[in-house]
Amino acid sequence: MLRASGKDTEIGKNVRLLVVEDNAVNRKVAVAHLRRLGYTEIDTAVNGRVAVEMVQEKDGGYSVVFMDIAMPVMDGLEATQCIRRLHGRAKLVPIIALTASVSQRDQDK
Repeated sequence: MLRASGKDTEIGKNVRLLVVEDNAVNRKVAVAHLRRLGYTEIDTAVNGRVAVEMVQEKDGGYSVVFMDIAMPVMDGLEATQCIRRLHGRAKLVPIIALTASVSQRDQDK
């Protein structure tokens, strides 16, 4: 079960996920995996700037954000920092980093 707003939530019910990924194939694969796990409310964003705007609009409406690290316009690290500076419930959304990078430096970030 995914925890949302401090309560256990059935998969697919009252759970909205955001997948932030600039690569269209990776975005489709991530969404397909989440759907197979039973999640039905999945939004996508193509870069960090769009993700920040979407999180701000939903003000806490996302249960989890899956954030790619390396993206054009605004990368995932900067987007995460912007989300943490938001007001209200939006700044508390859990953010899980997605990256193909295996370097220790990138993992430490």
